[in-house]
Amino acid sequence: MNPEVENQIRNNVNWTNLPNTIRQLIGNSQKEYEKCIVSYCIKNQVRFKESLAKQIRRDEKKYYEDLLNYSKENLMLYPYHLSDIYVRGLRITPFNYYLDMMAQLMASEKSYDTLPNFTAFDCVRLLGIGRNQYIDTMNKYRSSSRLRTIGFTRRKPIKSLLPSQPCDILIEPWWRLNPGCITDDDVKLLSSDEKKCLDTIIDYEKPIEAGKLNHECVHLLYRKGLVYLDVCLESSECVEVPPLESFVMNRITGDYFETLLYKLFVSIDDRTCLGELATLLEIDLDLVLNAVSLYCRLSIAKKKKQMDESTFDPSWKDYRSKIRKEVKSEESLLQWNSKKSENFFDDEELRSTTLSINLSESLSLKTPSPRAESSFLMPSPSADKTECGKKIGFLFDSTLTAFLMMGNLSSGLKNHAVTMFEVGKLTDQSLDNFISELEKISSEISEGEAQRYFDHALIFKSTIQFLRHNADLRLFSDFKECENGKKIAVEDEPLGLDLLRCESLASLDEDSRQRILAKNYSILFSMAPYSSSGEAHSSPPLCADSPFHFGPAVPEMNSFWFKLYLYKLIGDGPVSLFLPKGYRLKNVPQMFKNFEKFLIYTWGHDSIVASYSNLLLVLNDLLLHGPILVQCYSEFDEGAQTLHIAFNDTTHPLFEHPSVKKLHQILGLKHFCGYITMINPNGYDDKKFQEWLFLDLRYGIPLFDNKLNLNILSLFKENNLGSLTNLNSMLDISRRVSTELVDFIQNNQTIGIKEDKDVIAKSNDYVINCLNAKALKSKKLYQSVVLFPTQCILFDQDIKIL
Repeated sequence: MNPEVENQIRNNVNWTNLPNTIRQLIGNSQKEYEKCIVSYCIKNQVRFKESLAKQIRRDEKKYYEDLLNYSKENLMLYPYHLSDIYVRGLRITPFNYYLDMMAQLMASEKSYDTLPNFTAFDCVRLLGIGRNQYIDTMNKYRSSSRLRTIGFTRRKPIKSLLPSQPCDILIEPWWRLNPGCITDDDVKLLSSDEKKCLDTIIDYEKPIEAGKLNHECVHLLYRKGLVYLDVCLESSECVEVPPLESFVMNRITGDYFETLLYKLFVSIDDRTCLGELATLLEIDLDLVLNAVSLYCRLSIAKKKKQMDESTFDPSWKDYRSKIRKEVKSEESLLQWNSKKSENFFDDEELRSTTLSINLSESLSLKTPSPRAESSFLMPSPSADKTECGKKIGFLFDSTLTAFLMMGNLSSGLKNHAVTMFEVGKLTDQSLDNFISELEKISSEISEGEAQRYFDHALIFKSTIQFLRHNADLRLFSDFKECENGKKIAVEDEPLGLDLLRCESLASLDEDSRQRILAKNYSILFSMAPYSSSGEAHSSPPLCADSPFHFGPAVPEMNSFWFKLYLYKLIGDGPVSLFLPKGYRLKNVPQMFKNFEKFLIYTWGHDSIVASYSNLLLVLNDLLLHGPILVQCYSEFDEGAQTLHIAFNDTTHPLFEHPSVKKLHQILGLKHFCGYITMINPNGYDDKKFQEWLFLDLRYGIPLFDNKLNLNILSLFKENNLGSLTNLNSMLDISRRVSTELVDFIQNNQTIGIKEDKDVIAKSNDYVINCLNAKALKSKKLYQSVVLFPTQCILFDQDIKIL
């Protein structure tokens, strides 16, 4: 369905008031629009009386039956917001709903991974069926089927293998109880205490808080399906999301409500009320309240302000300890098994960011143990922690969460890693526990990939400790703008730190992301490098209200274009060829003949190293999938030598290299934190300037090399980069460089975003499929977009269009 049509239905616009432009999208057909209305309402579990469907469908009961069948077939979450209809009216409880869903799934012999994340999590909560229980039940079901075929036994009904009652769940005392569908036969089976409790619920004028009734009776009535729970929240209330426990990571469906759940994950914080959050995201308040209500129901989030315990029934004392979820060790995230690790990488963005080789890490020199050199980075002991004001945001990508999950570093660490990936954020309140888990990591030297995981985790720990609540950094918690556009500090205090996943931030539209960042953070730091090129993350936009950002100012700085821009700027760099998708090479270019090894970057992935002998085959194969950048890397099989130089590191032997000096002068690197990578194609350990070429420049804090990380952080403190004077200078330079970079990209594009579509149609298919999809269909033409190349671009001492 067209998004514009969906938007009209969401706003309850009937056919009479429908704009002509929207009518044309559905062929000026009222019947087609009515079909779209019913389809939208069922897919989005819209209440009948509050939708346009009531004008089209006359049978309300049939509408709700169709809605439930569609939800079940598509493995959607139970529509808790319609519990009054389904539990009280149709006697379909969440337990019955998930039981039928699970039975259908098993009867079809589908994989457990078919269940979407939130649905699977709710099934574990109510049915107690996780991955291993599902596999065990499937094996029993198949065994009975095989025995039946040879005449030994009758096949067991699938439901006989499933639980007959819901598990004991955590019910918070502030949740409200409503009577369900109750018959005389149900009442006869109740004890006197249960009858008394049920009478109180029925006779109460409005839904009653669970905490005012007997704890055991409430749970018994719920398990028998005689009551249902409302998790009501007000727009003035705040919630917090602690680290996830036993969250199931299967797959995402991309439906509207699931997308909303993930948007709220990264946006929520315990200082922003739900009404303000809805305003910041420009999302209907009722949708936000429904989504956050689900978080609380699943124990993903908790309300910051709880009920007064003096109003509780005495039976609710220590109520949390009475409900213990019995999860088998194989199912718990604390015992992450290999199957789940494989499923973690079923996500496309993780495959692209983790399975390919990170050049900056694979080529870096060996460094001392991160634990040995990090003591000077610890914050001042006198630094006072603050729970108010803005904080520091540290941006990371999915590669980091993969390292924390795959390294078998610490059992408790994986809950935090799952939270960082799924929620997209780890708040300052959770960092004490996170750091304590990182402290448990052994400093013993490992080998291969395992050492890479250990190094990242330990360097990450020291980076967090350096940035968080460090009074010596003199970072500012808030700013105000003067008439001349400059910012002045309002407060000066040690700041807390939130960890933010850039892919989760990218799921927000540009304006919402800007408002969320501006409200909660005064300064942002990025990890370096981001593992994928350009479109995998979206850097915060540069405007007057943006937080100051020590990282790539715009997404284009994380793309191949930035390399070419810098090569042209200083006239130095390896021979590089930028090829558009679909281009075919008949033979290896002449300028590559003197080299044995080549760096190949594919769009959205990390680099690989290829030999001259198979270069043509590799390039033509990769060009089928996207544009590539190929660079001359080494003249010998042994490979080239690389060195990383921290910005403004005057003690480094290559700091006086002409290219390094030019970069510092033109880009004002003394105001930033990051590093320059130099390459020696000869591979010799030679400090002669003429043997070294500029390869790459990255803004941010690296986590792959301990020595480089310590150097950058110490220079940050030593040069007082957090001072307001420096921050304003950095902002001015970032704006200038970003503008020049975007101009460079547009000047080297044969087709721009605003070109006539007829012109684009005459070009290659990749332009239509890739450039149009990314640029022309954007909500805003001024939104930052990393464009694909549309022609061959060569750098050999200067930029040339081939």
